[in-house]
Amino acid sequence: MQLGFMGPWLLSLPVGNEILHYPPLNSSAMIRYKKTILLIFAALCVGLCVSAQQITLNVSNVTVKQAMDQLHRSSGYTFVFSSLDVNTKQRITVSADNADINSVVAQILAGQNVDYQIQGKNIVLTKHIDQSGQPDKRVKVTGQVLDEFGEPLI
Repeated sequence: MQLGFMGPWLLSLPVGNEILHYPPLNSSAMIRYKKTILLIFAALCVGLCVSAQQITLNVSNVTVKQAMDQLHRSSGYTFVFSSLDVNTKQRITVSADNADINSVVAQILAGQNVDYQIQGKNIVLTKHIDQSGQPDKRVKVTGQVLDEFGEPLI
Protein backbone atom coordinates (compact mmCIF):
# COMPACT_ATOMS: atom_id res chain seq x y z
CA MET A 1 0.00 0.00 0.00
CA GLN A 2 1.41 3.35 -0.96
CA LEU A 3 0.37 6.75 0.35
CA GLY A 4 0.68 9.88 -1.69
CA PHE A 5 0.08 13.62 -1.54
CA MET A 6 -2.01 15.03 -4.36
CA GLY A 7 -2.37 18.77 -4.72
CA PRO A 8 -5.13 20.22 -2.56
CA TRP A 9 -6.16 16.78 -1.39
CA LEU A 10 -4.62 15.85 1.96
CA LEU A 11 -4.09 12.18 1.18
CA SER A 12 -4.68 9.71 -1.63
CA LEU A 13 -4.87 6.07 -0.66
CA PRO A 14 -4.99 3.28 -3.29
CA VAL A 15 -7.49 0.57 -2.38
CA GLY A 16 -7.76 -2.24 -4.91
CA ASN A 17 -8.33 -0.71 -8.34
CA GLU A 18 -9.59 2.58 -6.89
CA ILE A 19 -7.84 5.56 -5.35
CA LEU A 20 -9.59 7.09 -2.38
CA HIS A 21 -9.06 10.82 -1.96
CA TYR A 22 -9.50 12.16 1.51
CA PRO A 23 -11.03 15.61 1.48
CA PRO A 24 -8.78 18.65 1.55
CA LEU A 25 -8.25 20.52 4.78
CA ASN A 26 -10.03 23.79 5.27
CA SER A 27 -7.79 26.84 5.26
CA SER A 28 -7.32 27.07 9.07
CA ALA A 29 -6.55 23.34 9.35
CA MET A 30 -4.07 23.62 6.45
CA ILE A 31 -2.32 26.54 8.19
CA ARG A 32 -2.04 24.52 11.42
CA TYR A 33 -0.71 21.55 9.44
CA LYS A 34 1.95 23.69 7.73
CA LYS A 35 2.94 25.34 11.03
CA THR A 36 3.36 21.94 12.65
CA ILE A 37 5.62 20.72 9.85
CA LEU A 38 7.63 23.96 10.03
CA LEU A 39 8.05 23.67 13.82
CA ILE A 40 9.26 20.07 13.54
CA PHE A 41 11.76 21.06 10.86
CA ALA A 42 12.99 24.04 12.94
CA ALA A 43 13.41 21.86 16.04
CA LEU A 44 15.54 19.39 14.08
CA CYS A 45 17.71 22.20 12.71
CA VAL A 46 18.23 23.71 16.18
CA GLY A 47 19.28 20.31 17.52
CA LEU A 48 21.90 19.97 14.79
CA CYS A 49 23.22 23.48 15.37
CA VAL A 50 23.60 22.94 19.14
CA SER A 51 25.55 19.70 18.69
CA ALA A 52 27.90 21.36 16.21
CA GLN A 53 28.87 24.24 18.52
CA GLN A 54 32.46 25.34 18.03
CA ILE A 55 34.42 26.44 21.11
CA THR A 56 37.48 28.62 21.48
CA LEU A 57 39.37 28.25 24.75
CA ASN A 58 43.01 29.27 25.16
CA VAL A 59 44.37 29.20 28.71
CA SER A 60 47.88 28.60 29.97
CA ASN A 61 49.14 27.29 33.34
CA VAL A 62 45.71 27.32 35.01
CA THR A 63 44.13 24.75 37.30
CA VAL A 64 41.65 22.21 35.97
CA LYS A 65 38.96 23.99 38.01
CA GLN A 66 39.77 27.35 36.39
CA ALA A 67 39.64 25.78 32.91
CA MET A 68 36.27 24.18 33.73
CA ASP A 69 34.93 27.54 34.92
CA GLN A 70 36.21 29.30 31.79
CA LEU A 71 34.58 26.67 29.56
CA HIS A 72 31.30 27.12 31.47
CA ARG A 73 31.40 30.91 31.01
CA SER A 74 32.17 30.71 27.30
CA SER A 75 29.87 27.84 26.27
CA GLY A 76 27.39 27.08 29.05
CA TYR A 77 28.64 23.53 29.64
CA THR A 78 28.69 22.47 33.30
CA PHE A 79 30.91 19.76 34.77
CA VAL A 80 29.33 17.25 37.15
CA PHE A 81 31.79 15.13 39.14
CA SER A 82 32.97 13.88 42.51
CA SER A 83 35.92 15.79 43.94
CA LEU A 84 37.46 12.39 44.83
CA ASP A 85 37.70 11.48 41.12
CA VAL A 86 39.26 14.66 39.68
CA ASN A 87 42.37 16.58 40.75
CA THR A 88 41.05 20.10 40.21
CA LYS A 89 44.33 21.69 41.35
CA GLN A 90 46.41 20.14 38.56
CA ARG A 91 47.94 22.81 36.28
CA ILE A 92 47.09 22.51 32.58
CA THR A 93 47.25 24.39 29.29
CA VAL A 94 44.36 24.26 26.82
CA SER A 95 44.65 25.48 23.26
CA ALA A 96 41.45 25.16 21.22
CA ASP A 97 40.32 27.43 18.38
CA ASN A 98 36.88 26.65 16.97
CA ALA A 99 37.14 23.09 18.27
CA ASP A 100 34.32 20.73 19.17
CA ILE A 101 33.42 20.17 22.81
CA ASN A 102 34.97 16.67 22.89
CA SER A 103 38.46 17.86 22.03
CA VAL A 104 38.29 20.72 24.55
CA VAL A 105 37.13 18.41 27.36
CA ALA A 106 39.83 15.88 26.44
CA GLN A 107 42.49 18.59 26.85
CA ILE A 108 41.09 19.69 30.21
CA LEU A 109 40.93 16.13 31.55
CA ALA A 110 44.25 14.87 30.16
CA GLY A 111 45.99 12.66 32.73
CA GLN A 112 42.99 12.56 35.10
CA ASN A 113 42.01 8.86 34.72
CA VAL A 114 38.33 9.75 34.28
CA ASP A 115 35.74 9.13 31.59
CA TYR A 116 33.17 11.69 30.54
CA GLN A 117 29.77 11.70 28.93
CA ILE A 118 28.02 14.76 27.53
CA GLN A 119 24.35 14.91 28.46
CA GLY A 120 22.83 18.08 27.05
CA LYS A 121 24.82 20.94 28.59
CA ASN A 122 26.22 18.74 31.40
CA ILE A 123 29.57 16.98 31.19
CA VAL A 124 29.39 14.05 33.61
CA LEU A 125 32.76 12.76 34.83
CA THR A 126 33.19 9.27 36.28
CA LYS A 127 36.21 7.37 37.55
CA HIS A 128 37.76 5.30 34.76
CA ILE A 129 37.00 1.59 35.08
CA ASP A 130 39.55 -0.81 33.58
CA GLN A 131 38.67 -3.96 31.59
CA SER A 132 38.21 -6.11 34.72
CA GLY A 133 35.32 -3.90 35.85
CA GLN A 134 37.17 -2.53 38.85
CA PRO A 135 38.35 1.07 39.33
CA ASP A 136 42.06 1.48 38.64
CA LYS A 137 43.48 1.46 42.19
CA ARG A 138 47.19 0.80 42.50
CA VAL A 139 48.50 0.43 46.00
CA LYS A 140 52.14 -0.05 46.94
CA VAL A 141 52.43 -2.69 49.64
CA THR A 142 55.57 -2.93 51.78
CA GLY A 143 56.48 -4.94 54.84
CA GLN A 144 57.59 -8.38 55.95
CA VAL A 145 55.84 -11.71 55.92
CA LEU A 146 56.21 -13.52 59.24
CA ASP A 147 55.49 -17.08 60.26
CA GLU A 148 53.43 -18.06 63.33
CA PHE A 149 56.51 -17.59 65.58
CA GLY A 150 57.21 -14.04 64.36
CA GLU A 151 60.19 -15.11 62.24
CA PRO A 152 60.52 -13.52 58.77
CA LEU A 153 59.97 -15.88 55.85
CA ILE A 154 62.72 -15.98 53.28
